Amino acid sequence: MKLALTRLSLRARIFATVGIVSLPLAATAIGAAVTLGNTVYTLDQAIVQSADRLDTAVRLQSRILSAEALTGDRTVAAGPRPASPGNEVRAAEAAFDEMLDSPSLRPRERMLVGKVRHEWRSEFVRRTAMLARPSAAQNPTQAVHILGALADAYRHESEALRSQIEAGTRRLRWIVSAAVIACLSVAAAGGALLARSVLQPLRALERGVARFADDELSYRLPAEDNDEIGGLARAFNRMAERLETHRNELRELSTHDPLTGLFNRREFEQRLQTERRRAVRYGRPFSLLMLDVDHFKDINDRYGHPCGDEVLTTLADLLRLNVRPMDAVCRYGGEEFAAILPETGRDGALVLAERIRRTVQDSTIVLDAARQVRATVSIGVATFATDAADGGDVVAAADRALYRAKHGGRNRVLADG
Repeated sequence: MKLALTRLSLRARIFATVGIVSLPLAATAIGAAVTLGNTVYTLDQAIVQSADRLDTAVRLQSRILSAEALTGDRTVAAGPRPASPGNEVRAAEAAFDEMLDSPSLRPRERMLVGKVRHEWRSEFVRRTAMLARPSAAQNPTQAVHILGALADAYRHESEALRSQIEAGTRRLRWIVSAAVIACLSVAAAGGALLARSVLQPLRALERGVARFADDELSYRLPAEDNDEIGGLARAFNRMAERLETHRNELRELSTHDPLTGLFNRREFEQRLQTERRRAVRYGRPFSLLMLDVDHFKDINDRYGHPCGDEVLTTLADLLRLNVRPMDAVCRYGGEEFAAILPETGRDGALVLAERIRRTVQDSTIVLDAARQVRATVSIGVATFATDAADGGDVVAAADRALYRAKHGGRNRVLADG
């Protein structure tokens, strides 16, 4: 799910999450409305039908009692009657017809009403034939008893329907509550998923910016997502790559000589101090070589400065080939070079210096098809702490040895002292 979301833009992701959160709520609302409407309609129809049946049964019972009352009165009183028994009989028959024609009447109830009608007709005929027996008119008929029982059954049915309505209402409340809780859970999960898909890349970006501020330009942000944050991470990585490249170039320019590619004077001073502190701490020696190209001014005057630059770059290459990876070779200034030799005493430094001198002497620098140059170097050697008590003194000691080598005939190696 997270992978699917991270392929979308933030705008699309927000809309999708809102849709995911809103759809269950809308579905719940629609489902609750439909369910409630259907339930209310069903219960309302049941109540209406039950009320109709109850009302019809009560009216029928009243008609029967009215007809029987009129019939009974004829046995005890003479003269005009306020109402005609025939009219009440027809009204009772009409009530029977209405009840039997009711669509809400169940088959068993229809059969029971038909039986009541038959009982009432038989009773009415019997009572009409026995007008001289007034006591018979004073007792309710079997039909009235049956209708009373039917009315009571309808009342019980109405109460049962009312109980069903209350139970259905409670059930509907539980359903709606459960649906709302489910929707809120889905909404919370959707919100958490959205927050995670947005906040995690933002936190990664924040960590990257913090590490970038701590000068860790090699750090790269994860940029596999295709959304806006992924695009921002890729842009950040491109910026970091360019800045790292520029920093390396600036570092190269600040620590290396642009002509020879060796360390410059500034880097030489820093490395010399570092090596001096290490030697003092661990009690280990290190040596320093100071080299100078013999008669370099004559080379520049005779062949020109480009030729002199070629001599310097060739000498730098020869120095790199003869020293160890742990040694630091620097262009000290002009035609002077220096080499810091860690963990090296005077004897080892003299051996290396002599090998360098001989290599330069035996090398030929080809300027073009018609011109070749041969050069030599003078080298002064000093060792810490044999010839000097600190880093500054070792440079002076090596410089003194170089001065003696140049004034002693050049193309030679001498150690201080």
